[in-house]
Amino acid sequence: MLNPEKRQAILESATEIFLEKGLYRAKVEEIAEKAGIAKGTVYLYFKSKRQIFLAVFQQHLEGYFAEIEHLLSLKETAAHKLLILIRFHLSQIGSFAKLVYPDVHSEPFQWDDEMFKEVLGVQRRVQGAFARILEQGMHEGVFRPVDALHAALCLQGILRIHLESALLQTDPNWPDEELSQKIYDLFVQGLEK
Repeated sequence: MLNPEKRQAILESATEIFLEKGLYRAKVEEIAEKAGIAKGTVYLYFKSKRQIFLAVFQQHLEGYFAEIEHLLSLKETAAHKLLILIRFHLSQIGSFAKLVYPDVHSEPFQWDDEMFKEVLGVQRRVQGAFARILEQGMHEGVFRPVDALHAALCLQGILRIHLESALLQTDPNWPDEELSQKIYDLFVQGLEK
């Protein structure tokens, strides 16, 4: 029988290694060493480095979506929830950018079908969370009536382009509080005078 604590130690070690080196430069030997186990033991729990990566990614997502559900349940106005969710989303995608977009300066990230489906599912769930807040705001009369899913997709696009820009520039200040506020202001107030 496999030891759940050992599996968790592998995932915690892998998270640190992936964040430090990215998927392609990380080595299973390093993950095993950091976890304090033999390399062969890692393969009792995971068939490949990619499978370890997916398990790390899925574990992060569980915590990420639990926090989003908590944010959505807050007794706050939609406008305030939106700002909180933008801040949270930026902090999370910034801290885990190397998991999804590793080695952008050296190696292209190659998606397999399983990873693509996982990320697509994440994007849809995030879009749904933003849409729920926008619908709440329309119900409160704070936001004008729009297609909430489409507006949420537009907001995701804004957030993603900021992430990609920060990654390409290797911005050490990513993300900052001011950026969250600027995105919120532009999205909520638009460009009209």
